[in-house]
Amino acid sequence: MSPVQAGGLLQLMAAPDLPPAQAPNPILTDSDVVEPPLPAVVVKGPTSDIGNVTISPTTTPSNGLPKVVSFIFLSYPASLLAALALF
Repeated sequence: MSPVQAGGLLQLMAAPDLPPAQAPNPILTDSDVVEPPLPAVVVKGPTSDIGNVTISPTTTPSNGLPKVVSFIFLSYPASLLAALALF
């Protein structure tokens, strides 16, 4: 089996099934653009320190692992029962 040459299969296609000669290239103007340009980047200065303000410690958020584990433990038996019901 020999490899097909580039464009060799185009001879076998019917004329209506051939791809277009060239893809359409519309010319874009400023009125065609819907979104305005992005604003310029502004560098912000450092924030000032207020002084003797104490900040309360925050609790660390949970990572959701217990929810994932409980979902797996509950969904596995349900899928096992559904698979056994098919047989």
